[in-house]
Amino acid sequence: MADALLFAPMAAYSYDVAPFFAKWFDDVLDARTAEGGFADIAPRPSVRDTAGAPAWADAGVLLPWLIYQRYGEVEPLERMFPSMVDWLHLVHARNLDGIWRNARGNDYGDWVPAGPDTPYDLFATCWLYRSTTVAGRIGGLLGATAEHGWLTERAETVRRAFAAHYIDSGTGQIADPSRSGSSAAARRFAPIAAVETQTGYVLALMFGLVTGEAAERAGARLVNMVRKAGPALQTGFAGSALLLHALERAGAVGTAYDLLLRRELPSLGS
Repeated sequence: MADALLFAPMAAYSYDVAPFFAKWFDDVLDARTAEGGFADIAPRPSVRDTAGAPAWADAGVLLPWLIYQRYGEVEPLERMFPSMVDWLHLVHARNLDGIWRNARGNDYGDWVPAGPDTPYDLFATCWLYRSTTVAGRIGGLLGATAEHGWLTERAETVRRAFAAHYIDSGTGQIADPSRSGSSAAARRFAPIAAVETQTGYVLALMFGLVTGEAAERAGARLVNMVRKAGPALQTGFAGSALLLHALERAGAVGTAYDLLLRRELPSLGS
């Protein structure tokens, strides 16, 4: 489902994809696990009943929101919201302190990065914050007062936990000194996670986990990392989709164009 999540913004900009996603959301609902969680794939292969991974399962929340933003369609929000809440209850119940360490399914992380892997706890927690925040907005829009209150409270718990674990507000550094890994990733022989990665900055900046002067410093560190690398990307599947936007937000439009036009490996085109 992450493929749909990351490519849908461009698709919705270029075409009217609302009818397609209206049908596909039925597949997403049908693919839920026995517990009521979102899966990695929809339609779901009949042999699978595994909890969805961070960035994959999040599509069940973030894509209906995208369709609402682009087309003003409220019906997908109404249809999907109860399942959003069910899934988020499952995740938060197993990660009460706000760091998404447990129940991550296949745990793809920032899939196939061009550089070092992003710490898995940091990566997952960014997505948990994004989905919880967006679901809270949807609850407010739909008048679901109790759910809106709970989601807002949980989003704040995640934000504070992320700040305490990963952000140095003085320097703007976003890092995981533990370089948290994943047993699922180890079985795939994924790259070793680094303390600090481009994707860690991209997600925190784009999802609003770092703000104000700390965000300015974090943006400057991201730009510096990209320039030192080539300039080149070292992001994976999820980070690459948002990297140019993060550079633009950091005021480095020229560097974003350097990456867009780069032909050498690694690049957005190869």
